[in-house]
Amino acid sequence: MKSNIWSGVFLAAACVLASLPCSYSGYIPPGPRYPCPSDPVHAQFLYPCNCTAGTDAGLYVTCEKTNLASLSVGLANLASVSYPVEQLTISSCYFAHLYGDLLYSLKIRVLRFIDTPIRTIKPLTFLGVNRTLQELHIINSSLEEFPKHAFSNLGNLTVLNIDGHRMSGLAKDSFSVTLIPNQLQRLSIVNGPLKDLPGDTLAPCKRLKRLDLHNNSLSVIQKGQ
Repeated sequence: MKSNIWSGVFLAAACVLASLPCSYSGYIPPGPRYPCPSDPVHAQFLYPCNCTAGTDAGLYVTCEKTNLASLSVGLANLASVSYPVEQLTISSCYFAHLYGDLLYSLKIRVLRFIDTPIRTIKPLTFLGVNRTLQELHIINSSLEEFPKHAFSNLGNLTVLNIDGHRMSGLAKDSFSVTLIPNQLQRLSIVNGPLKDLPGDTLAPCKRLKRLDLHNNSLSVIQKGQ
């Protein structure tokens, strides 16, 4: 079993300093393969993020009410642990433009942005994390246009959920210039002013099983969509 990277070094040091033998008695049920830090001092290492659960698949991490600079520091520290992240939730944060390499070294399967007023996502933002990212949820944002260039390398994505946005239309090449169609099975673009969806926009998404466009301003779904 993989050792607990958070506390193993500290336990060994404590035993040596105390000159006492380290022994374990009784049965100790095995914990998750990837545990959260149990010591508050170790947990502070992830600030402004917080590990909420450890599992055999990876960590569940939440980052709340922070700016992009502080978030970058916390995520860099998280990446240094080299544990996979089953779900990263970034909630109620104070930035409108998402950019930089803050996600580059992380192994994230599910990424959620919630109640954060993101207006734009710059190209290459998902570089690196695109190798493992399978679900992307952007909920209650201020996205003004579909960030096709930022999404261009998301070839492992199976779920894309944009719930609450300010996009009035999608360009015809929104998906054709990206790798998203490779694996995408569920697409939701809901709760916004979307009214323009050109024909064949979704044609590249051959694997799509579920499409949700409810509560937009679409009056007609054109043939081929």
